[in-house]
Amino acid sequence: MRKITALLVSALAAFSVSANAAEPEFLNSGKVLDGQFPFSEAVKVGDTLYLSGQVGLVPATQKLAEGGIKAESHQTMQNIKTVLEANGYGMDNLV
Repeated sequence: MRKITALLVSALAAFSVSANAAEPEFLNSGKVLDGQFPFSEAVKVGDTLYLSGQVGLVPATQKLAEGGIKAESHQTMQNIKTVLEANGYGMDNLV
């Protein structure tokens, strides 16, 4: 049991050091959201970009894409691509 506890403590210490190594950048390109929302499109920590939740908003109108779930899903994927590209990433960088 002591070995497991020591291993866990070591792992947590290593994680906290690496997690604090890079300050997060809160990013908003303005290409999807018009800035009236209280959250960021993405957060970059080191070389990793974390995307926030996306919905099928049409950037030009800030309204949901018309046509139901199929159109909204397509728009959501377009929004994800736009946010990635605005920050120097592409769809091939997704995990």
